[in-house]
Parts: sequence; C-alpha cells; structure tokens
Amino acid sequence: MRSLILFFLVTFLIISCHKDEIVFIPDQTFSINSDELLSKLVETPQSFQIILNNTRNIFIASDNIIIDIPEQSLQDESGQVVTGEIKMQFKEFSHKKSNLLYGPSSIFQNKVLNYSKIFYIKFSQNGKTLQIIKPIDVYLPSQDNNLNYLIYNAKKIDETFVWSKMMGESENVRNESWNLSYHDAQLNVKGFKVSVSGASNWHCIASQPEQQTKVIDVCLNTPSAFSKNNSLVYLVINDSNSSIKLEADGDSSSFCVQNILTNQKLDAKLIVISHLGNENYYFGMTNAVLDSSIDVAINPVKKNIKDIKEALNSL
Repeated sequence: MRSLILFFLVTFLIISCHKDEIVFIPDQTFSINSDELLSKLVETPQSFQIILNNTRNIFIASDNIIIDIPEQSLQDESGQVVTGEIKMQFKEFSHKKSNLLYGPSSIFQNKVLNYSKIFYIKFSQNGKTLQIIKPIDVYLPSQDNNLNYLIYNAKKIDETFVWSKMMGESENVRNESWNLSYHDAQLNVKGFKVSVSGASNWHCIASQPEQQTKVIDVCLNTPSAFSKNNSLVYLVINDSNSSIKLEADGDSSSFCVQNILTNQKLDAKLIVISHLGNENYYFGMTNAVLDSSIDVAINPVKKNIKDIKEALNSL
C-alpha cells in the first residue's frame, strides 16, 4: 500500500512540474535574412542623397572621412554618365569589432586578415546600381603607421565574398598627409587613401602573417534545431581586427571553417546568433584557443535583441 501511495505521489509531482512547461518547436520553413538580422545588432551602411553635377564633388562623412568624386565618374546600366540626384551608401566598420560581423570574412587565401580599415561604398540612382568609371578617392583619417598594409577589395562569388589584392602601384598603402583644395577651402587629412573603381563595394586596408606554419579547422556544433537557415556563426579573433563566418552544409547543425593558415596561437570567441521565427532569438558565445583544430559545442539560450547587442558590444 505504501509503495502504491508513493507511486501516485511521484506521478503527481512529475505532472505538476511539467503541466505549465511550453515546448518551443522552431518553424522548419523559416529562413533568416542575415542583413536584416544583423541590422538590429550592429551598425550598417548609411544612405546619403548627393546632387552630382559636371564638376568635382567632395563629400565629408562621419569621422572626417572624405570621399572625392571626380566629374563624370559614374555611369548607369546603359553606359550613360550620371548627373543629378543619386544615393550613396557608405560605412567604415573598423572602430567597433562587433561591426565586423556585417562584412566579409577576414580571410584571404586561407590567411587571416587584420583590418586597419574596412569600408562599404555603393552608388545608385532610382534603385539601380551605378558603375564607377573614374577612380573615386576615399581618405580615411588614421594614426596607424604600420608599413605592412595592403589594399584588398571583395567580390561576391557563389554567395560568398572573396577578398583579392588591389594590384598595381596602389598595392602598398602608407599613412600620409593629404591636402585637398575644394572651392575656397583647404582640406587636410592624415591617414590612408584608397582609390575605388569597378564593381566592388567592400574595400579594406589590412595586414596578414608573413609565414603560415599551422593549418587549423574550426567547427562549432549546435542542437539540431539550429541550421544555416536560422543561425549565423562567427569566429572573432581577440587580438586582431578579424571576424570569420562559419558555414554549414544543408540542414547540418555543425558550422565549420577549414584550412585557416596561421603562424601563432589565436585567442578567439565563437558566437552563435539565431532567429527561430516569431521573434524567438537565441544566442551563445564561448572562448576558444586556436593552437590546433578544434571542435566545440554551444547550446544557444533564448535572449532578447537588447541582450544580444550588449553581448556583442563587449567584443
């Protein structure tokens, strides 16, 4: 009799503990827009309206960045030189590490890039992208006197941005003093100059290790509810201005980046940002030491956007 009473008591307690529990089942058809999700968490390119005429145009952006637009430097899809009102989207991202999540991975030929500056620039008119046919000079104020920087630009190949070196005389970049005459004013900048042309929207000034003696694979495993359809996973290097996106195949909940070439041990953080639909956001972050290939597990926990943003600001 005592055993029977005990059985019913335990059963009652189990039912009581679970009767108010709501099990969240993610929407399997839901797929995130990564730009839209990141725009809630980090800074994104700003939009500016500019009136182009047949003379040189100089625009001063935030942080005293100067954008020097020569006359007849933009054309539309039909090959016609553009004047009148255009939209410019621009943002320099290097001043806050969390902003790097918005840009391309800091990888060039499997080597980790350490950004001094990274920026996005795009011109359009009436919703249609404009082509740069004369170099547009971007002056970036900086006190960084490192002599080992190169200029890179990124193009999208098979849905992935790939960095390439800017070849020619502009390959090596130096911190210099620049004087620009504009109307009756003299503009003085100490920093870097990047000449932008062609179809690339992403540009950076960066260094990379000269010798690479280690090959490292990094994988992060999450519960099965998380996949590339609803999650973004990043590797952020603590001691450099670098961020690398990890990718997953199909519906896999394992995110990886392979064949990273480095010459030293890297201290880093692995980050998972997920949106499972209906404003259900999940987040996870853990430290990682990259001295050899690693396989790490994270079980993201439910967070609101404000808490995720605060965590990213701590990077």
